Amino acid sequence: MNDGTRIADSSPRWTVAHRLHLVLSTFVLILATVQSVGATLNDSDAAFETRIKAAFLFKFCTYAEWPVGTFESTSSPLVIGVVGSDALAAELVATVDGRMVGNHPLVVRTLRHGDALDGVHVIFVGAKEKEPNAYLALTDDRPVLTVTEEDQDAQVVSAINFVVVDHKVRFDIQLPTAERNGLRLSSRLLSVARNVRGGRS
Repeated sequence: MNDGTRIADSSPRWTVAHRLHLVLSTFVLILATVQSVGATLNDSDAAFETRIKAAFLFKFCTYAEWPVGTFESTSSPLVIGVVGSDALAAELVATVDGRMVGNHPLVVRTLRHGDALDGVHVIFVGAKEKEPNAYLALTDDRPVLTVTEEDQDAQVVSAINFVVVDHKVRFDIQLPTAERNGLRLSSRLLSVARNVRGGRS
């Protein structure tokens, strides 16, 4: 039965395509951690933008701290739900292939309308989703890291929002949203954000 959940397969597939993808993925992950943040994009390079965002999503997981009791055990999966972007979901599966956050294996779950968010620790709401706030509302006061890719002027308040500025993928952080859901974001992540708003002093 296919419930929309895809677990990264860690078995080796040493084809030329796999080696090339591994090199590209490693390169993208490096881009996601440098202080300058963001690779220059061409206007039409949607695939590369998706790859960058998938790399960032993985890094966000490593720089977030969930409340005690969020996971059933120290080795329970960390589940990333994706709605409104099948392309990013597919790229994310490849990006997290064989990777862990602490002792937690990473699982990518493609979400559809009406799906429950039980067991989801990160949700990415893509720009194709017509009602992003409906999904964000489901996460209120729940230990879920919310990530969107809305226009800078959009009335969407997620913990992290991707923006493209000067052909570079950047992100803004709303600390009150993360804190309301019980999450703590590392100062290392805050230091490379484009903007950080609110939060406890």
